This record gives sequence, structure tokens and C-alpha cells, in this order.
Amino acid sequence: MHRRCLQSLSSGPASPCLNQAGPSSRACRSISTQGARKPPRSQDADVNKAHALLTEFTKRAARPENYGLKETRIRGREEVELKKAVTANKSLRFPSNEKLSFVGHDREAHDEEFDAPDLSIEPGALVEIRRNETTTQGIVVGEEFAFQRWHVRTLTERGELWSHLRGDIMFAIPSFVSPDIVSRCGFEEIPQDATETAARVELVKRMNDFRKKLYAERCTVGIRAPSTLYQQLRHPDPQKWSKVTVKEVADIINPGANHSIISIFAVHKLLMDASEQFVADTTKYRASQTFYVRPEADLKAIQAVAAMSREKSSYLKVFAQKVRRIIAENKQRTLDSWSEPPTVKPFDVPVFNETDALIIRFLLQCLHMKRSIQIDRHEVLLSSVLKPIRDWKQPIDRWMAHDVLIELGVLAPWQDISFISHSRNNAESLANIHKTPVAHVSDGPSVSPPSDGLSATDEVESIRHDFGDLRVYVIDGEGAQELDDGLSIEPVPTDPGSFWVHVHIADPTAHFSPSHEAERTARKRMETQYLIHDSVPMLPASLVEKSSLGNASALGQPEKVMTFSFRVAADGEMADYNVRAGIVKNLHTLTYNAVNAAMGFPDVEEVKYPFGNAPPPDTPANLDDQARRDLSNLLTVARAMQRKLYNNNIFCWGSPVAEISIRPKPLPSVPIHASQPHISRGFPDITYAVLPALFPFTGANGIVAECMKGAARAASMFCRDRGIPVIRRASTQPHAISEEATADLLARRDAYGQVDFLSTLQADLMPGDSGYTLEPAEHWLLGVRPGEGYTRVTSPLRRYGDLAMHWQIKHALLNPTAPPLFSTEELEVLAADMSLYESRRKQQQRPHQAFWQLSFLRRWMADPRGHKDVPDPLERLVGIVGTRLKTNLSSRDSQCKLVVPEIGLQGILRAPALCTDILLGDQLPVKLDQITLGATPQMWFERR
Repeated sequence: MHRRCLQSLSSGPASPCLNQAGPSSRACRSISTQGARKPPRSQDADVNKAHALLTEFTKRAARPENYGLKETRIRGREEVELKKAVTANKSLRFPSNEKLSFVGHDREAHDEEFDAPDLSIEPGALVEIRRNETTTQGIVVGEEFAFQRWHVRTLTERGELWSHLRGDIMFAIPSFVSPDIVSRCGFEEIPQDATETAARVELVKRMNDFRKKLYAERCTVGIRAPSTLYQQLRHPDPQKWSKVTVKEVADIINPGANHSIISIFAVHKLLMDASEQFVADTTKYRASQTFYVRPEADLKAIQAVAAMSREKSSYLKVFAQKVRRIIAENKQRTLDSWSEPPTVKPFDVPVFNETDALIIRFLLQCLHMKRSIQIDRHEVLLSSVLKPIRDWKQPIDRWMAHDVLIELGVLAPWQDISFISHSRNNAESLANIHKTPVAHVSDGPSVSPPSDGLSATDEVESIRHDFGDLRVYVIDGEGAQELDDGLSIEPVPTDPGSFWVHVHIADPTAHFSPSHEAERTARKRMETQYLIHDSVPMLPASLVEKSSLGNASALGQPEKVMTFSFRVAADGEMADYNVRAGIVKNLHTLTYNAVNAAMGFPDVEEVKYPFGNAPPPDTPANLDDQARRDLSNLLTVARAMQRKLYNNNIFCWGSPVAEISIRPKPLPSVPIHASQPHISRGFPDITYAVLPALFPFTGANGIVAECMKGAARAASMFCRDRGIPVIRRASTQPHAISEEATADLLARRDAYGQVDFLSTLQADLMPGDSGYTLEPAEHWLLGVRPGEGYTRVTSPLRRYGDLAMHWQIKHALLNPTAPPLFSTEELEVLAADMSLYESRRKQQQRPHQAFWQLSFLRRWMADPRGHKDVPDPLERLVGIVGTRLKTNLSSRDSQCKLVVPEIGLQGILRAPALCTDILLGDQLPVKLDQITLGATPQMWFERR
């Protein structure tokens, strides 16, 4: 079941293990200012500084010499130079070219998806930081919270104090220097006294000494590294990616050695420098230390295009002429077939030769999501390919490659390119590629399996609780692909106003064990992917069909479930709980909208369809008196639980969200890396909806959401009481700019604890740390108190973590005194894997959603038929300024994030350089100026 309600609660990142993520205090974490927080910089100060930086950046364009340390062999002279470096230009210190390059370009100006706020760093660590193809090393002196994000303060090798994101740190050596010396460094860009100057000079001297040692180690690693390293590490299939860790490469270079941290650092740099062959993981590289090894066919394509560019080959002009002809034909075909359903067929005759196919393969590589933490030749080579095709009127960028590939017929216009990055994320590890397959040995007696390969034996059949004729309400969205939960409710006769709620969860573990092949597939996939145009199930279709609620009932058989029960008092307090394997028989399947229509629940906000094409009103569910009483009681319980959260000073926030649905499904697509263009006609029919911020909290949606949260709390406390190790989700309190700002947010809550989005901006609100832990920790956002915990168990058909917890709990129910099925160590590994997977999924899901949302808007704006039947919502847009303006030294303008509630999307607002009249939280009339697709779809706004 797809839980929009839980998605909207927080966009905070996941930490592999919350109790290892560092201090949870949101104060400024500088040793010299313990318990204090550096106040956020004012916007006026930022503008003044931006003016100086922009002026200096212009001057240096023709004067490229570096600012910083000069090499010297005289120790006394070195001391003088160091002091000059750390105290230079006290009145207005201009950053070095290196720093300007790091912060001044637009490649990662809006890079929240690449940040890693859960990976904190302790002061005194030596770190390597990378952004915008700029790399430096430094020592962390502290952190500060400003502009809704954590910023690390690092003293670099050149004596400058840089402010950067946690996600910019690629490598760290903890405790490189003592806390004492770091505490004397100060926190300002310029040292304030002789003590701070002396401390910084000492740190720079130590970094210089380390740099020499690292250089020597890099020479050693370079000599030892085999010339065939890439050939050893690449996938045997020239079309596929492989992946390898830094430690694995170190073992190849120096087998059997006990690698020092400096040796691992040198190998890391070796791989970072070889960016054509090895691509660093874009998701939490500091934690994973993983590189993807480029397929041999991709590498040959890069080398071929590089040779054409270097030799100024005339073939690129020949290719451009061929491309222009095909593009002209396809553009006309697009207009002619605008209202047709989507179809694809290949050209009847060959169009591209082998050289053309190499160029096209190179263009396809430009569709990978990337970070600018390595030197990327694609940027320069892309200009050589695209410039002869047309006059682009603006600097060449990767999204242009996507447009050309669509216009060329290599990709269908509706073809979501997130699959390309996904193919890299699913790369096989070095160990798996070279592993010799072994036969599986069963520990038990041989039993003939059923024809579908699933188990015919239910190991907990003897202890299943029969719920008899108790009604079970299965409520889900229209067209849900699997039904995995149902609700029952029973009044407590001895305690008026109290109810037992039973959350019955589909039980796929009744049909297969952890040793089954389906488990290994589920472990690898981690969860079902719900895509707009398709879905990729975690479990085999036969297993989902066996387990999904309602299918057994249709055959006259009882439904096997895991039931998580909790008793709720009139004040919303959870007074008791229980977990059982169960059997249910009396199912009533309903949809959210049909229940809302039948019950007339209050406060249910309507979904908006700003571009028309709204579906017809839902037919109310046919409910008898008993069903109406039960659903009314369930709403009473949900509201009591929501009031309990409110009284515990919990708040949540959000803004309207765009939701896309399409038909038909699945869509026709062009094969990946096609060497011939295809003829695409038409486009899928898209419905563009905007869900209100309160949508997940009211009516039937709110009932299901609160019951699922109650089940997760019950599971955690049940396991806590019995000493069953399980994985729990946890989060800390969000951080605002001050205690007064937090109090103001609490005062602004509505009855559901919701705070309007504008208020959170004014409070500089940032989500708290969140992640997985084995302890029954607090989940602040859901009102889960310390000591209770929150264990996800409600979606075993689509989430592997829930599936594993079902096995763990059932094993304990059957064998109360036996050791757990999964040990603490195994669960910690699983928790880390789940965290990393979720980060990668979010990184892929954002562009996937944006592709479809912005593709719709692009077509709406280009529709040759016009829009006479409905007012154009794009003509009256009002945006909320979501971040402070940032001067972009590359494009020489100012930019900030913009939230546009009417269409449920966010984009980038462009403003003149050094603009001073746009402030955080301002509501501005705007116009949609440009939409770009590619690996990171984006829309750009201007004031109107």
C-alpha cells in the first residue's frame, strides 16, 4: 500500500543507526563555543559580501594566479608566510580562486539531494571536501546551523576558513588533532587575536606535513597499482556497470597488507582522479566508499568522442547534418500526432552507422545523475557534439542531450530516464561477479514443494488466533496493486470511550521462509518500486497474489494475517497492546474516497485539478449500520490519537503536492542504448492533481495512517517487553532558529497539529535527525516517546524490513526461549543497508516524479490546440520564496528556491545579481520561464 500520508510528514534523511550519528544537539557544535549557536548570517551581510565576491571574481578572470601559501625551504620564512595566509586582508578578505570555484558556480547551488545531514563530523577531524570539481583538505573546527541546514566550518590547507555542507566531505580522518588546539582556533573567517592565529598556523603546519606524507603514499600506491586495474574491476559484460569499494581496491594493490588510514586515503584519491573509469557513489560516498566501474562500451564511446573533438574531426558536422534532418521530421510528427495514444516503431531502414552509435552512446551517458566531485570530461565533449546541431542561445548543459535524444527518436518523449541511473545503482559488486555458484543445502528433511515453489506448510498454524466473524475493513486507494492491511475495532465494555483496534497485516511469511530464493530477491530489491508509469514488485507475483488480503476470501478460505492490536483510551493514550498470528474471515474492501463520500467525514479537503481532466465524483460506499458505527469509532480513535500528539507539543508541516497519474500502462519504450532511432507518435493521457497539505490527516486517510502508526508502536513495545531485537525508526525534534520560534510554531498549529509552510520558513525550520536504531528510541515527529520505539511491520508485501520483522516476531512467538532468528549484528547490517537504499531511492524518486510533472507542464505550454476550455493556471502563479537568495558567480545572477502551492511544485527563481528586495517567505507573482528535463528536471521562474 502506498502511504502518501507518511511520506508527507518529513523529508528528513535516514541515518544507518541513529545512536551513531553524533550529538543530537542542534546548537553550534564548535568546541570553543559549547552550548552556544553561531547566529545565522543576515541577508544584507550576504548581499554585501556577494557584491565584493562578484567584483573580485570578475577581476580574477584575467588574473588566474592563486592566493595562499608559497613554498619555502626556510622554516622561519614559512612561519611568516603561514601567519600572512591566515590573517590576510582583515578588512575585506577575498577568497582564493579555489574557494570561489568551490562556492561560486551553479552546478550544485540547489543540491539538497546530495547533502548528508545525518553524517555528522566531529571537530578535529581532517577531511577532504569536494564540490564543483574543486578539492581541498582541511581540519574541522565546528558546525553551525543556518538557513535551514547544517554548515561545517573547516580550516583549509591554505589557512582559509570554509563553510560547506556535510555532504561535501568525501573522506575523514577522525581526531587528527586534539580538541584543545581546535578550541583555540575560533569560529570567524579571520582570527580575532594572537591565540587564534597561532592555533591556525599550527594546524596548517600539521596539514602541510600530512600532505607530504600523503604525496609519498600516493606515489607508492601509483607504482603498485597494476596497469590492468580497470580491466580487473570492470564487469565482464561490456554493457554493464560493476562496483567496488576503496578497501577492495587497496587489497588488490597491496594484497594481505594491514592498510593504514593514509594508504586508504591514497587509494581513494587514485580512484577519484581516474574519473573516466571510476565514478564515485553519489549517495553518501563518505559512508559507502564505493565506486561504480564504467562499462567498457561506455568508456570506448567517451574515448571516441574525445578523439573526434581533439582532432576537430569533420565527422561531427556530418553527424549534425544527419541529426538535423531526423529532428525536423520528428518534430512535425509530434505535432501531427499530438492527441494520439503513445506508440513506437523502429525505422524501416538503417539510419546510424557504428560511429553514430558511439556518439549516441556518449549522449546517453550524459543522462546519468552526477555530482561534480570528480573531473568530468563530458561537459567539454558535450559542447563538441551539440553545438553543430543548433544554436542553443545559452551555455551547453546536460539536459540538452536529453532533448536531442528525444527529438532524434533514440528515446520516446515519455521515456523516463531514471532507469539509466538505476542501472548503475544496481551494479554488481566485485565479489558477486567473480563468485562461484554453489548448490543450496537444506537443513531439514526433503519436502516436495508446491508447483509455484512456495511452502505448503504454515509453521505458526497451531498458534494462530481465529478472529471469527469480526469485521475487517480493508481501505485503500482506487486501483491499489496489493492489499496488505485491514482494520477491526471493538469497544471495551468496562471502559467507556476505550477501544481495541486490531491492525491485520497480510502474511507472506506464511508461504515462504528466509532460506527461499524469493527472500534473496526481496533483500536485494529492498522494496516495491511504485513508478508513475509502472511498478517493480519486491516479491514474485504468485506470492503477492497468495498473500494479498481478499484473494483467499474469494476462494472461500480464511486470510492468514499478523495482527498488531492496541487499546486506546478516550484521551488517546495507548493503554495496552498485543501481537498475534491470526486468521480473519469477514473482509469488507473499500476505497478512501468511497468511505469519505459515504460517511461525510469533516475537514476532508478536496483534491484539486488545476488543468482540468478531473475524474467523476466517487460513488459512496454501500455501508450498513454496523459498518457506519465501526468507521465512526475508528475516526474517534484516530482523532483522539491526533489530539494526544497535539497535547504533547508535536507539530508537522507540509505544502500542497502534485500527483501524476497516466494511462495506458505500461508504456511502449525504446530499448536502452538503441543504435537506431524509432518513430514515436502521441503521448500518454496525464491527469495532474494537487493534494492539499492536510490530505493525509483527515477522513479515511487519517484513520488508516493513525492505525498504522499505532501498530508500529505496539510491535516495538511488544518486542521490547520480550527482549526480541528488532529494527526501529527514530527521529529527533526539528530545529528552529530559536526557542521563541519553536513556541510560535506550536501556537500556529491547527487541530491536526499542522503548521503552515510559510511559518516554517520564517522559523528556519529543519527536520531533526532520523534513522534506524535497535533501541526503543523517540520518534518525535510521530509522537513516539523515548522507551516506546517504532517498528515498521505494516507493509511486508512491499518493504523487506517489514518482512524481516515478521519472521523475527513469528520465530519468537513459536520459540519464546530460543535465540532470535536474526542476531543483533545481522539487524545492524540490515539497518545500514536499508538506510543507504532509502537514500538512493529518494535520489532517484525526485527526478522520476519531476520528469512526469514537468513533462506535463511542458506539453501544456506547447499545446498547439491552446486551452480555451479551462483558464490557464500558469498565468496567475504566486510563489513563496523558500530559501535565501544566493549569488551565482557563474551565471551572474541571484537564485533561490520557490514553492508554488497552486501547482504543488518547487522550482528556482532567477533574479538580477545583487537583488536586495526578495526575502525568505515573500509571496511573489511569478511566471514560468523555462523547463529543463534531463537527469535533474528543473523549472525556472522570473518575477512578473
